Amino acid sequence: MSFAITGTARADEPGAPPAVTASPAPAAAAAECTKLEPGRFGPLAAEQINTVIVPPGGTGCTEVHLPAGRYFLQVRGAGVNHNGWVFRPDESRLCPFGAGTLWDCTVSTEGDYQVRIGNRSATDTMTYRIAAVRQDPADCTTRVSTAWDAASVRLPQSDDLEAHCVRFSATNGESIFGFAETGIAYIRDLNNVGVCTFPSRYNPPCQIRAASGDFVAMTLAPADSADDEIQIRSLTSRAGCPELTPGLPGDPTPDAFSGIRCRTIHVPAPGKYLITNVAQTGEPRRLIALEGNERIHTSACARGYTIPADGLCEFTKAGTFILVADGDTSSLVQDRPYAVTFTHYEPFPCQEVGVYGLPEAAQKGTFTRAGEVHCYEFTRADPDAVDIYFPPSTTEAERPEYQLVASPRPGYTRVMFTARSAGEYKFVLQTKRIMANCQPWTEEVLAEFDADHITRCFRMPQYIDAAQLTTTIEKVSGSGALEVHVNRDGYNICTGNDTEFTCATGDREAPTLVLVGDPVPTSYRITRTPTTPVS
Repeated sequence: MSFAITGTARADEPGAPPAVTASPAPAAAAAECTKLEPGRFGPLAAEQINTVIVPPGGTGCTEVHLPAGRYFLQVRGAGVNHNGWVFRPDESRLCPFGAGTLWDCTVSTEGDYQVRIGNRSATDTMTYRIAAVRQDPADCTTRVSTAWDAASVRLPQSDDLEAHCVRFSATNGESIFGFAETGIAYIRDLNNVGVCTFPSRYNPPCQIRAASGDFVAMTLAPADSADDEIQIRSLTSRAGCPELTPGLPGDPTPDAFSGIRCRTIHVPAPGKYLITNVAQTGEPRRLIALEGNERIHTSACARGYTIPADGLCEFTKAGTFILVADGDTSSLVQDRPYAVTFTHYEPFPCQEVGVYGLPEAAQKGTFTRAGEVHCYEFTRADPDAVDIYFPPSTTEAERPEYQLVASPRPGYTRVMFTARSAGEYKFVLQTKRIMANCQPWTEEVLAEFDADHITRCFRMPQYIDAAQLTTTIEKVSGSGALEVHVNRDGYNICTGNDTEFTCATGDREAPTLVLVGDPVPTSYRITRTPTTPVS
């Protein structure tokens, strides 16, 4: 998250505030300072923005009359090779410029101040733009809801020197998360006193420690955008979160695809549960499970702060918890739709399958809805010891997400399929190291596919010396697509296409030709030229 009064800049939070470090004072100001009028939240007038050009080794100067108060000194274009201070009329200094984009300054006395920025380069001219935006909670009139399903409230902007703010209601002790387009928001009371620090992966969620009432969230304008947004979400009320109870394995409670970043889950008893998700586009969302009052680096899931990739989460007590998508790593506004699967972990109705599937009929199943989970179990303790093959023409929506997880049965592994959409799927499981029951790979073979068979394999009948194997593939009938692999000692040494390809082999090898086709009647003739030694 990104609530901050002060903090440390992070690579994944582009707007994070820097730790303020003192820097040498810029040289004395030029004879003339450009004049600047202070701005307020929202659009800035022309006289509230200055452009300053500083020669190598010189100092840029901007004079601005500031009433007492707190300000964002917005500087864009100065790069990293500069330093800066605010000077009082008596030439005493305050508010050093830090290493990031945030420059926060409080002046206690109304007067004329100079903002001086030194160009530390000996060769390059520096050009920067500057604005002084007053942080006045009275200007924060746009109100937002803390409900997770609240409608988006966009804040128009015309310049990245602007700052924006919103107003929201909260109660003493309430825990909140905040999201902004720049990844940073400052939570203040109406007296402009900070009430929250950075609720990101380095800190716990922000907890309001002030009298109940109105608060404001302030943020800096994002670059290259026509508008901005600040979202404040309550972990305490959980208003607007879709609710889930654990289903049986393979039969989860339906959860529709939604960009709402939370799910309320009801855990009926301590124990292990499986929590996975499928995003409508791209990778699954990262989830954390929270009760709402966690300390730093703690969550309701005993296996870690983020729910592990295998989805296995152990709750030490029954209760109602909240899942937050990307809450630990991103304080950016991200409303990418996803669906959550929440089921009991045991007992798991897991179908046992063999690991020599290439010459056999494909395994198949049918999903009735997105998010449904199917479980298969096989006799291998190492999840990396097998390959899983799907028909080559299967679309991303048709192909289930899958995870290989340890089974409670010693020496077994489970593959958990999670549906992206309703429909039938087919797959073949094959151990990498042992290619059993394959047909001989003679100089000409015929491979046939149908609705039940999507894989074929052919093994070299004897060991060969180092050689170039040139293989030609001819479609005899049908319309299905084809994937071609040559396997040696558990590794694919080359991948071909459906026309012709060449593979180099080593001494004393007996490689295997693995073909993966679509589940439609199709046949291919595969011709291997006599081996020729590698020159």
